[in-house]
Amino acid sequence: MNDLISRQAAMDALNEVTIVHSITDFDAISAILDLPPIQPKRGRWHYSDGKPARIGLSFGVICDQCGTESEYCTNFCGECGADMREVTT
Repeated sequence: MNDLISRQAAMDALNEVTIVHSITDFDAISAILDLPPIQPKRGRWHYSDGKPARIGLSFGVICDQCGTESEYCTNFCGECGADMREVTT
């Protein structure tokens, strides 16, 4: 399994289990396994005019997920963490 879960959601789930009754290893594992997986945020760089930018070739770009301006196209947005790499199928 390679599901991603929120660290905060895991702590909240374990905290909720311990409030209801004393926690066992089974309760802890069950609480974590019941959490929905999260998907990493994906994005793309673009110029201020909306034209797409390319990693390694473009400068002065904007993240389409959070609107943060960046001097360079990088693999990840430095502000929101979106994965900016091309999706290959």
